[in-house]
Amino acid sequence: MRARLAGVAGVLALVHGDRPEAWQLLNDALAEWRQQDSPRDLAYVLLNLGFVAGDAGRLAEAQSYMEEGLVASRAAVDQVLEAFCLERLGQFALQRGDTATAAEYLDESIRLATERGALRVIGYARHTHAWLCYGAHDYGAARAEFDASREEFAALDERWGQTLGHAGYGHAAAAQGDVVVARARFLEILGSASEPGNPLIPCFVVEGFAPGTGRGAARRGGW
Repeated sequence: MRARLAGVAGVLALVHGDRPEAWQLLNDALAEWRQQDSPRDLAYVLLNLGFVAGDAGRLAEAQSYMEEGLVASRAAVDQVLEAFCLERLGQFALQRGDTATAAEYLDESIRLATERGALRVIGYARHTHAWLCYGAHDYGAARAEFDASREEFAALDERWGQTLGHAGYGHAAAAQGDVVVARARFLEILGSASEPGNPLIPCFVVEGFAPGTGRGAARRGGW
């Protein structure tokens, strides 16, 4: 029970942007779950520790957490957690410039998440895949993937994910010289700018209207 409470509290701290508190609580939960036979709970904590480490730029550490989480999710036969771990591993591979590995992880993540109807995971995986297309200068495919991702989040009424989709689409449109559409997408984001827990949203708008936009995937919080 203590491990579960620490894990839940850690995720809540992460969602509210308190990274130090989330880190401490999730590590407390990890120490407890390592001593118990509960691979699903272990995978869940490792997934969120991977989020925190990745957002802090500690990619090697994040990769280690996520690889262990992937093993635990498979031991638990939880394909949704497995798909989310694969998505994050794809994100890390993309950040390293290993596009072939990123594509493999993301394709498998989308396949598993689609089989399980896990809309949030599909949304994140397709968003990351859109940045993969963007990096390959396939801006048409990137726009299609950003919109597909946004639609998954719209089905969940999740404004944060929709904001990520609008921002990515705007960058891809701008890269194609489609300034009118890009401007419309960045303005769309302003509707979410006052929502609590989304301090990066105004930054997306400012970056979107700056010259040379669209140089990387946006960060996001835990699951």
